[in-house]
Amino acid sequence: MTVRLRKVLQYLALAVIAFSLSWVLYGNWEKVKTYQWSFDYPLLALSLGVMLASLSLYAWQWRISLHCLGATIGFIKVLRTYFVGNLGRYIPGKVWQFVGWFYLFEREGVSPVQTLTSIAVNQVIQNMTGLALAFVVLGQALGKMAPGLTLIVIPPGLVLIQPSVLERLLNWGLRLLKREPVAIALTAWDLARFAALHLGIWLCYGLAFYLFTRALYPVPPERLPAFAGIFAGAWVIGFLSFLAPGGLGVRESVLVYLLSFYLPSHVAIVVTLLSRLWVTVAELLGTALAFGFDSLRRNRGGRRAPLPWSRGRVPAKGEGQGAGLDGPG
Repeated sequence: MTVRLRKVLQYLALAVIAFSLSWVLYGNWEKVKTYQWSFDYPLLALSLGVMLASLSLYAWQWRISLHCLGATIGFIKVLRTYFVGNLGRYIPGKVWQFVGWFYLFEREGVSPVQTLTSIAVNQVIQNMTGLALAFVVLGQALGKMAPGLTLIVIPPGLVLIQPSVLERLLNWGLRLLKREPVAIALTAWDLARFAALHLGIWLCYGLAFYLFTRALYPVPPERLPAFAGIFAGAWVIGFLSFLAPGGLGVRESVLVYLLSFYLPSHVAIVVTLLSRLWVTVAELLGTALAFGFDSLRRNRGGRRAPLPWSRGRVPAKGEGQGAGLDGPG
């Protein structure tokens, strides 16, 4: 697929998605306009705080995976790199987010192979656990599909967290991209721990999304698991949609469809449209917070002494587990 054709398909896909969402909004506009909206601002602020904490928890988990690969780097540096690089996912092309992470981590002394391996491992496990949560939770909530979906999702997930299987899968993808293979010097226990951490992060995302929705519309607490599954499923499907930057439009379409099982259609549309702004605000706050902590670290007491949680030796390029091969430049 040529670059020009890819761009044409991206714009075409976005146009179709925008038209579909606009058509649904148009069909429900009278209900949206006449509904007596009541915003619970304290709950809205709490949901934003939980989402910000969840995003920061992802950065903390990423630091753990980098540490297992031999790159001892401070949490504040990982936090700043994660939030700044993450903004690149809103640029069409799907690669700028990762380019930003490579560039920023290399500035901190992390080898490209360590960065590549940590990104690949985290992306695979994050999407696997997100889909597993969505399938199992929504299967229980929407019908009697849970046993079958559990058999579909759980066994492949247990196979995937085997180091040799994951290494072969990643190197197959790298060969398609004409990149050098990597050696994953991680144990099955490391990958299982990462999977548990990612599952916990998804549950935190789901709690934040539930609180956000409840700030706009009264949703009973027993629907919290379903909302966690809805958010995880929509996020992963949006990420895997190669034609939409940041899953823009795709995530919203999935959210509208799944939320319509639990909310009136006009409420589902408003919640979906505002949720994109809500997530973006949390990401921007995280970026500002990371820079604020970094500035405090650099200027505390007039010295450039690091804060206690940001200390750590950054290994030389090529040092540490997973760094035995030359990675992509």
